[in-house]
Amino acid sequence: MDARNKQDTESVGKVAADWAKYCPRGDKTFAADIHRDMYLGSNRDAYSFYALTEQKDNFEILEPEKILGFIQMRPHNEILHEIEYLQSHPSTYYTPEKSIYKHIASTMINNIIDLFPKRNIILMPIESAKKFYYKMGFEQIPYSNKLKLIV
Repeated sequence: MDARNKQDTESVGKVAADWAKYCPRGDKTFAADIHRDMYLGSNRDAYSFYALTEQKDNFEILEPEKILGFIQMRPHNEILHEIEYLQSHPSTYYTPEKSIYKHIASTMINNIIDLFPKRNIILMPIESAKKFYYKMGFEQIPYSNKLKLIV
């Protein structure tokens, strides 16, 4: 996705508003944070934004209702990238019995690994997501809240 593309930014905004409906009161999705960073971020060029979608073609025009997940990344250098946000469609964990898609987050992580071979990936997960990242092969960075995946 291109943060300078108005259609991409508007699509993320529509998704953020729609996905908020799935969240219990007080919760929010990272889609809102990703939208904020795309739309208002003074340093949005420091980030890369990716979407997983069920679209089959015409990727230049994102269809918000077909977006399954987002990743916002920040490259630190040629060998280190940091995942700022990873958000799969909230139906996968708030209403899993109704979800037709599974493994969205792991698919996005695997795609990032394929997209950036030989680059280490770090992130600071929320507590409830740590188990997922450990399953994906991430390890705790000593004396830090961050996890790392060395590829």
